[in-house]
Amino acid sequence: MLLPEADAAAGFQIAERVRASIAEITLPGTDVTVTASLGVAAFPAHANTPERLERLADAALYVAKRSGRNRTEIADHTSELLAAGKAVRSGRRQTRVCK
Repeated sequence: MLLPEADAAAGFQIAERVRASIAEITLPGTDVTVTASLGVAAFPAHANTPERLERLADAALYVAKRSGRNRTEIADHTSELLAAGKAVRSGRRQTRVCK
């Protein structure tokens, strides 16, 4: 989804509303749960080309999936590494996301 007038915070809020709305979907006659994981990236805060913006939003999506699904994540400098399952040092802590 492209939101031309939205910054990262507004994009996150809209994505969360979409995610919550999807989670309310019920399929009659089943006990199937419908959820969504979403990734948000903003131009120019996160990327200065359309290709990089897409990559970072996709990476944030995969971080959301690996962090438990049914959530929204905003891209940051570690999104691509976390999505790839690589170790990332954040301050004094190291995070490892398994493939």
